[in-house]
Amino acid sequence: MITLFAGLGWTQERTARLTGMSRPAVSERVAKARPDGPAPPPDITLDQHDAPWPEGRLRGPAEAISATLDGGAHCTHLTDALGRGRKQFTPQNVDALRRLFERNLTSRQEESEGASGATARQPQTRVRRDQPRARRTD
Repeated sequence: MITLFAGLGWTQERTARLTGMSRPAVSERVAKARPDGPAPPPDITLDQHDAPWPEGRLRGPAEAISATLDGGAHCTHLTDALGRGRKQFTPQNVDALRRLFERNLTSRQEESEGASGATARQPQTRVRRDQPRARRTD
């Protein structure tokens, strides 16, 4: 089974986690099963479904935001459910996590703009340098 996971391109760390083995033991098994020559690259297509990609690209930053805000983030509940295995990475859950993540970012941006008092920036008027300055007459 370990050689199957390695053939599919899974990392040794992830394989060790799934099989309940140590990473050095997985590495040893992969090395023993490897043929003498270099392994052929896995077949990769642009339309393949690859769950680890959205898991790393969305779940990591969502967990970081949740930890930074002490669980007060919009995405905390879904991130915890995905982490504990109560929910799976389906296209619907990935889309929901993306929307919640975006909501966290936009709400924090609006709060920071409101706190700094820069809700609406006024354009500055510029003085053209090719025009002479008005002189004061005292």
